[in-house]
Amino acid sequence: MAEALPSRIGGYDIRRLLGTGTMGDVYHGVVVNAQTKVQEFYAVKVLNTKVAKRLEWCVRFRSEVKDPHLLEYKEIEFDSKYQYYFVADYLEVKAASRAAFRRERSKEILDSFAKVAGALDKAHKKKYIHGNIKTSNLLVRRAEGNVAQAILSDWGLTYVYDKEYFSGERFQSTFPYMSPERIQELVGGVDPKASKLTAAADTYSLTCVLIETLTGQRPFSGCAGLDDLDKAKREQKYLLLNLNFPVRHINIQKLNEIIRKGLQYEAGARFGSAAELAQALEGCKVESKKA
Repeated sequence: MAEALPSRIGGYDIRRLLGTGTMGDVYHGVVVNAQTKVQEFYAVKVLNTKVAKRLEWCVRFRSEVKDPHLLEYKEIEFDSKYQYYFVADYLEVKAASRAAFRRERSKEILDSFAKVAGALDKAHKKKYIHGNIKTSNLLVRRAEGNVAQAILSDWGLTYVYDKEYFSGERFQSTFPYMSPERIQELVGGVDPKASKLTAAADTYSLTCVLIETLTGQRPFSGCAGLDDLDKAKREQKYLLLNLNFPVRHINIQKLNEIIRKGLQYEAGARFGSAAELAQALEGCKVESKKA
């Protein structure tokens, strides 16, 4: 956690701490537009240099992949005191959860996840793998018309594994969402440049977030360590018999088939692309019958 609130990071006056996580701290930053003299508000994320780093292709991602469901960095800079910081528009958001989708029925939640999967596919086609999708970086905001819009953040960042740091709640908030192959690369210290991860790593993680959003229960929680987690990922199966909100517009059997395929231990047994996952999510909606 931040030891003290910084007064300024780069060209941004800092007003308050918005949140803190494994990757670093996020602050509410303010600048005054030189032309209009109006205050503009931003989210400024400062990396925790002990466990996170900036990938060289993060700047490229910023210019090459555009989608309303992917958080865009307005600025990626280095401050001699605060290291790398990432700047995005300040949005009123909540981490993905049933509460964040409080106004939406199950069908509309699947719509949101299908759109995020479509955005993922766009990034994957540019050879970008996220590798760290979890509930805390799938952000939900209220867009025009009070409609929920899911936005995936933290593109271009990766962890530096630290056994002591990733313990307890940090372990529980990070590793259960990761695909088995992502965990193996992370623990093995594989350089991101040499990573062999495919889109299947991201569809695995997005499936985990979907389960938690629909049920309120984090998949693979309670595992004591990596060996226990690996065993659970190999053997544990998820079957949604019912959900705690209306499901009459959802084919629950097809939804369970999506979850089963999305959480296959072997990457090759999962969806071939995020576009396939998006299509599958669309396919398990049941159209309302007209009277």
